[in-house]
Amino acid sequence: MNLDGLLKGPGGWGAVAAIIFLILMTNACHEGGHALVAWLAGDRRGSIRRRCTLNPITHFHWFLTLVLPLISLYLAGVIFGGARPVLIDRSRTGRLGMALAALAGPTGNLLCAGFLGVILAVAVRMEWWGLSDADRVHSPAWMIFKVPIWFSLFLMCLNLLPLPGLDGGHVVGMCLPDRVQRVWYWCTPLGFLTVLAGLFYYAGYLHHWGWMDGPPPEPWPFQTLYEVASRYLDVLIKWMGTAL
Repeated sequence: MNLDGLLKGPGGWGAVAAIIFLILMTNACHEGGHALVAWLAGDRRGSIRRRCTLNPITHFHWFLTLVLPLISLYLAGVIFGGARPVLIDRSRTGRLGMALAALAGPTGNLLCAGFLGVILAVAVRMEWWGLSDADRVHSPAWMIFKVPIWFSLFLMCLNLLPLPGLDGGHVVGMCLPDRVQRVWYWCTPLGFLTVLAGLFYYAGYLHHWGWMDGPPPEPWPFQTLYEVASRYLDVLIKWMGTAL
């Protein structure tokens, strides 16, 4: 995310504010998906009902939504963060309901990325907001949509990792016997530390700080997802060209 280029471009702070708002909406789709499926699975508490919303303020967390993204953007050059977790009562949903509620978060991110991609593809074909098929990458609107799409796909893939504390880890936990499950969830802090270590490793900061020898690795996870987002948008724009 070229933040300096956006600030100096024609979009300025307005473009940055739009990106932040759409990223908050990707968080709302994620956490709202958790809450909605948990509600349908039997957890009818008021705390779950209040989270069945796309209002990003409802899902705001002072550290995960504000502090952590700023730190990761400054240190690693990528946006990494989240929202206030939805605390689901497994005794009300059962194992299957809990697993489905866990998968609903990444599914919400996938749907959000698809929705934003369709809007952007239509805008390119209709030449809205200064976008055009010939020169779309130089428009602030292109980055305003592409960064949240990338973030939404990144959040989806990250949460599907089978690590304690992540959504994929909750699915694994629901498949384990009770005794093993307790140990699995006890390791939740290790799962988050693994994610942070991986983020700083592929951003090259472990080598920069002298904690690891040799040249820094290629940041292929970030590059791969960025390429996936780019190709996804190219396909949508071509499809919209035949549909409109």
